[in-house]
Amino acid sequence: MPRLAKFRITAIGELCRQLLYAPPETRRRHMQAAETLASELDPSLNYPEDFVIFRITSYRPDSDESPVTLVGEVLVGDLAILVERLSRSLTLNWQEDGREAVLIDDIAKRLNVSIKTIQRYRKQGLVCHYVTFSDGVQRLACFNDVLKRYVSQNPKRISEASKFTRVSRSTEKTIIDEARLLHKQQRLTLSTAAEQLAKKYNRAHETIRSLLHRHDKRAAEPIFSQRGPLTSKDAKLIYRAFAFGIPTGVLANRFAKTRTTINRVVNEYRAQLLRPLDLSHVPLPMLDREDAESVILGAGNVIANLSDLPVQIDALKIIEAAHVAEESAEQIEQALIAALNLLKRRAATDIVGLAEKPSARVLDAIETDLRWATMIKAVLITRGLPAAISAIEQALGRSLAHQPSEDIRLLLGLSITVAGEAVAAIDLARGQRLAHTCGFMMDRALAFRQVRSATKRAASRHETGSIIIDCPFATIDPWQIWLDLRPDLRRFIVNLDDEQLGVIVTKRYGIGGNRPLRIYELANEFSMTILTMANALNKANRKLRKLAQKTHH
Repeated sequence: MPRLAKFRITAIGELCRQLLYAPPETRRRHMQAAETLASELDPSLNYPEDFVIFRITSYRPDSDESPVTLVGEVLVGDLAILVERLSRSLTLNWQEDGREAVLIDDIAKRLNVSIKTIQRYRKQGLVCHYVTFSDGVQRLACFNDVLKRYVSQNPKRISEASKFTRVSRSTEKTIIDEARLLHKQQRLTLSTAAEQLAKKYNRAHETIRSLLHRHDKRAAEPIFSQRGPLTSKDAKLIYRAFAFGIPTGVLANRFAKTRTTINRVVNEYRAQLLRPLDLSHVPLPMLDREDAESVILGAGNVIANLSDLPVQIDALKIIEAAHVAEESAEQIEQALIAALNLLKRRAATDIVGLAEKPSARVLDAIETDLRWATMIKAVLITRGLPAAISAIEQALGRSLAHQPSEDIRLLLGLSITVAGEAVAAIDLARGQRLAHTCGFMMDRALAFRQVRSATKRAASRHETGSIIIDCPFATIDPWQIWLDLRPDLRRFIVNLDDEQLGVIVTKRYGIGGNRPLRIYELANEFSMTILTMANALNKANRKLRKLAQKTHH
């Protein structure tokens, strides 16, 4: 299944996250509205953000601020991504409403272009859907009417792409022979030789460069014995492969570099991800005590009974629990808030002090602190939800459980967001409490969104278990996307064929409620070297992904 593309417009990405909380019939309606809008936009024009939101959701927020303008060319691509994301969460038949879906491979053959070209078209506004075919498997495809419209709107683009021809075997051999001669006579690098040959044969530089690279990778006597410097694209690819659990030795062979170089590139990329993070924290006086770390981070409620970021929650049970929840114990609340701010401050300080070539141990300490901070934040959000839900119910004039399912999802999602903002802002030195701050900020958020009494509408009735919210805490911190274990992988830990690997992964990510552990802590606990433990984690990562892939297929 093709990798999900990333949003380039933050507002559309956030809209998608909110819409995924809606029930299937509402998601389908929003998906269809986004598809219609994408077909009507002119990529050369810009569009107000509130206009786009209104066209998709029929909701226009009241605001005195000047509307944000979205670039049409980027917006068209993001709307196509939005449709894909929403369709993936639905069950769409490949034949419905008089439409028939065409697989990506078949589109490429029909237009006489490559699969990569189709992927570019998706970013340029070719709206595709994840649909279920007769074999019961969900695949990415494009409905025939959408494809026909895209072709009619982009005849020049498709005509030029269809004229592209692959390099024949005879031409490829000639290019390789000439490259060998250029290197022998002029000592040109692979990239420079590719640049000259690309002009001669009227091909893209990357096409010739890839051709020569493939040859040298397979040849017993490669033309260019040394690979050039790693590019930023190489670094990103290496890091992603590392994150997937690919062994360093495999990457070293693939990029013709030493293991030391690969490890250095990975660490530099990890630092590159960490440096832009906003780790603002409340400067509590207690954080400056000499024994702050041992006392604050050693408290029982800070190292155990944390939230392991549930993959799903039952909305009605959360509301019911909020109705009977007692006020959070002040001492525990203060301990958690102090620990959260201390971890963020420590991570921020360590990031500022990162060397140009950072060590893996320092990076692991920062990343573990951030995982730990997220778990503590999730606990505090959970403790603040009753106050946020109470504010919602006061505005509605009745229980949130009696609202339509779509409203329940959206308002609970808003509660988590607002509670997270409240947690980050609480200043214990000023006597602020979690419940009061959450309630106040929720009131302000509801007033901005003009949420009013719903007593004039008939109350909705729902059964327990009928409104499930997926990954409710998956986006409460920006670093989770690359530091947390993917939610869909967590359920496969019990299926690992090596019980010890399961325990290692559980302790590494704090699954079960204990604080996450650094690699050296795991190594000490299991009497391994740090390198052996790192390899064990990579092995577990690979196994979990394979188990997930088998299930998806």
